[in-house]
Amino acid sequence: MKRTHLLGFGASCLILLMTFGCASVTVTKTAKGYFSPTDPDEIEILVTVPNRNFIELATVTTKNWPTNDTAKMHNSLRAKCAPLGANAVILGSSGIDHNGYFWASGVAIRYKSQLTTREATKIEKKGKKSPINKERKLIGYRATSEYPSGKIITTPVYEANEP
Repeated sequence: MKRTHLLGFGASCLILLMTFGCASVTVTKTAKGYFSPTDPDEIEILVTVPNRNFIELATVTTKNWPTNDTAKMHNSLRAKCAPLGANAVILGSSGIDHNGYFWASGVAIRYKSQLTTREATKIEKKGKKSPINKERKLIGYRATSEYPSGKIITTPVYEANEP
């Protein structure tokens, strides 16, 4: 009798694990150096390349998400990329696998305008122009992504720099 209950409990746990425990996010760091962590709530999820200068921090892959858990998937991506100092994740490809689960892959990025003075100095020493200390006028905002709940994420749009 005990063995039957134990077997039934084990099978139930296995089914729950297969149903709810298979979603994953894999982040592979590709950038040199380290950046200050960012707030996960401030990380943008993009499907197009932004018009701002950025550096790639890591490749990201996520899989086995139920199709109605897109917001949870985005939040998991944010949580995994925040310690790297990411400002956004660009999802380059996505789809639904043969089992009906959602998958996506892309890159975590950090905007060059978000670099600290110390990080910008390192870039200048390597012969690249620093994005720091260039005043740009804010001219508005553009929508970058929309959640199923109706929430829209916006990105600031700045006046182009004069040469």
